[in-house]
Amino acid sequence: ASFSNQTKTEICGEIHTKDQKFAFLYGALLSARQLHSNSIILQTECEAFANLFQSAVRTVCSKAVFDTEFRSREKKLPLWIFSCTDQTAIAALLDTFQIVLPNRTANLSLMKSTAFSAFAAGIFVTNGSVASPDKDYHLEIVFPDASLCDLIGLLLANIGIEAKTITRKHDHVLYLKQNEKISDALTYFGAQNAALEEVFRRFAGQAGDLSFERR
Repeated sequence: ASFSNQTKTEICGEIHTKDQKFAFLYGALLSARQLHSNSIILQTECEAFANLFQSAVRTVCSKAVFDTEFRSREKKLPLWIFSCTDQTAIAALLDTFQIVLPNRTANLSLMKSTAFSAFAAGIFVTNGSVASPDKDYHLEIVFPDASLCDLIGLLLANIGIEAKTITRKHDHVLYLKQNEKISDALTYFGAQNAALEEVFRRFAGQAGDLSFERR
């Protein structure tokens, strides 16, 4: 599995309580590539997310049932596709999270402040990626909506992480390239081990650069 997939697996393992599942699912739905009143579709290569998504739906809105398609792919990670076309189920989900389409504006008052990180984690696991510290270390999240991109940027800024944004075709991309900022963001999302891995690599690199003069 890739470093990004391992990071997402770790994040999903930190989501346990009902409040966390509510916030995580809220973020995942708002950042879904397809979110309409007659169709919701999400897909993932992360098995831990596939399991957590179904658990969160059952916990938060049992009326909503998603069809699951599993695709094994040669030389690639398998793919899970979740789809819902039942308008009654979709209406129940949208009502639960007070989503008024086509807007994807999040209502933070629906969540406890302690669950904001789970909300951001749901967005990252759905539409984000992080490259290995061994390579061109960077983190990015692709958003289908500018307001959602701005919101996550503000949440990160509130904990001292200044992210940059660009527009790529019709998507809005939030990204980080500085090592310490990426480590802080991963810790905020719930991937402390992934963040520490980068710190250890950086420390090892600095130690390797030290030279000692013999006396």
